[in-house]
Amino acid sequence: MNKICFFINGNTWIDTSDFLELVADVHSISTERILKGNRERSNVVARAAAMFMLKSYTPLTFKEIADIFGVDHSSVVYHTKSVDSKKNIGFGKEYLLLEIKNRIKLFHKEYSDDSVNDLIQSCVEWGNRRGLSDPKAQSMKLMEEVGELMAAILKNDREQQVDAVGDIMVVLAILSNQIGVSIPTALKVAFNEIKDRTGKTINGAFIKQQDL
Repeated sequence: MNKICFFINGNTWIDTSDFLELVADVHSISTERILKGNRERSNVVARAAAMFMLKSYTPLTFKEIADIFGVDHSSVVYHTKSVDSKKNIGFGKEYLLLEIKNRIKLFHKEYSDDSVNDLIQSCVEWGNRRGLSDPKAQSMKLMEEVGELMAAILKNDREQQVDAVGDIMVVLAILSNQIGVSIPTALKVAFNEIKDRTGKTINGAFIKQQDL
C-alpha cells in the first residue's frame, strides 16, 4: 500500500510514509517511534491519533490499518475507540487531531491538480529555455530514466525510486509538449480504454482478455 485516499477537501491522496511523517512532525517525534516505539505515552498518543485519522477519513479497514503498523487489528479497534471517546473532551486534545487534519488540507492544496499542471508547464518552459526540441533525443532520455527506475526498484532504494519517477515525469512533460500531446488528455483517453477491460493478471502483469 503506497498511497492513501483521505476524504478531506474532496479526495486527497497521500503517500503512506508522508502521512506518518506528517503525524510524527505534529507530535514532535520520529516516524520510527510511531511505528515501533515503546509504550511511552507520547508514542502511544501519536500512534493512536494516526490510526484514528486513517479509520475516520479513509476507506481502509481495521486490518489494512493494522498492517501498516505491524499490529493485530484488535489494537487498531482499541486505539480508535479510545480516541473517539476522548476527542470532544479536554483530555482528547493531546491527540492533536485538528492540527493533523489541517496539515492534510495543506497537503491537498500543495498537491492539487492545478499544482501538478503548473509543474508540468514549468518543466516544459525549462526544456524550452535549454533548447530541447528533438523528440527522438527526448525519447532516448526517457528510456534512460526508466532504466534508472528499474535499477532503484531492484535495489529497493526508496530515495532513488522517488528521484527516478520525478525524472521520468520531467522528461515525459517535455517530450509530450514536443509532439503536441496533453498529458491529462492522454491519461484520460488511456483510462477510458482500460477501465472496463477484462483479462487476467499473470506473473504480476495484466493480460487483456483477447490476448489470453
